[in-house]
Amino acid sequence: MNIITDSDYMMANDELDCCQFEKINFSNVYFASKRIFSSTFVDCDLSSCDLSESTLRECKFINCNFSLVNLQNTNLSDITFVNCKLVGVNWSVMVWRKQQTKRVRKIKFSISFQNCILDYSTFTELDLYAASFVESRLLEVNFVDANLESALFSHCDLSGALFGDTNLDRADFSTARNYHIDARRNSTKGAQFSLPEAISLIHGLGVELV
Repeated sequence: MNIITDSDYMMANDELDCCQFEKINFSNVYFASKRIFSSTFVDCDLSSCDLSESTLRECKFINCNFSLVNLQNTNLSDITFVNCKLVGVNWSVMVWRKQQTKRVRKIKFSISFQNCILDYSTFTELDLYAASFVESRLLEVNFVDANLESALFSHCDLSGALFGDTNLDRADFSTARNYHIDARRNSTKGAQFSLPEAISLIHGLGVELV
């Protein structure tokens, strides 16, 4: 794997494969229409970077700042974020295959987050089937009209996160905290919750706890 420490290398190449980018400042850089495969970004600043119309496959971001990145029509596949800051990212504008009602095998959302900060991000109307959020913070994240069937929220903080007409069937919130989900406005069949956070599910039902 090539070790890259200069942003000029990415600027000069439209297609990159098996590279490791280390401690590079890509902030506010225009990288549209790049093709990046099997590469790793370590301690890089990509805040407000433009990755529109790009394709990234089998890439890993470690200790990176990915806040406010432009993902318009970007194709992301098999991407892992670890210890990253991803504030204010609109994930809904990227390219993602829609589930087909007759498809036997459902398509897993192939972006995973571990120990990340995703505050104020948007996942509206996005298919997040079996998505993985682990030990991450998702303050005021918008999941309205999204499909979160079988998604995992392991030890996540969901303070102020928005759920409305969201498919939460078989999602795992058993170790999540600070979420407020209206059971009347979301599908929760087979979802896993635990007390005391699960009390939020009945607040909109007019039930009085004694």
